[in-house]
Amino acid sequence: MNFARCLLFGLCVATVGCDSGPQEARGVRVVSWSTSSPDREPVGGIDEAQVSFATFGEKPAIVIWSDGGGTFGAGYDKTRRAVHYSGSLRAHDARTYPVEAFTADGKTGDVMIDGQRFDLAKGSLFLVKTGGGATTVKQLTKTVPIPVTSAENEAESAQEKLREYATANREISDFFEEAPALID
Repeated sequence: MNFARCLLFGLCVATVGCDSGPQEARGVRVVSWSTSSPDREPVGGIDEAQVSFATFGEKPAIVIWSDGGGTFGAGYDKTRRAVHYSGSLRAHDARTYPVEAFTADGKTGDVMIDGQRFDLAKGSLFLVKTGGGATTVKQLTKTVPIPVTSAENEAESAQEKLREYATANREISDFFEEAPALID
């Protein structure tokens, strides 16, 4: 009888240690575009951009709005009990810079962009400008809605909605239209 109790106790202790808790649905949706006009130079982040939506549940947890391109993915980190977003974004001059974030609730956590640390609780929108040999990041509290589009012309519609959103929001358009500082 004592052996059975010890075995049952051991199984209970082992089971408690194995629970990883609920894992939220997560994913990444990327929308990118490049448009040109014969009468002016394109503006990175407005006319040429990539917007990466890192979702937590059904909502965007982190939005990286960049004047470059790249890849971004999501997984679950059992040790931290948090969703782990990571990727590598690329500047127009071919530099790459890492992006990494952890969040257990889609609202708080650490975000690292090219070695710069940000607190997700202070805003989920990150504008990233890569001109002039440097990476400039601005964190905003704005919520960028994931473009809801119909199946017909989905990519074009999402691009246009985001481009319109950027030009309608002065904080976004001013950030990308400002000339980058050159690094010696």
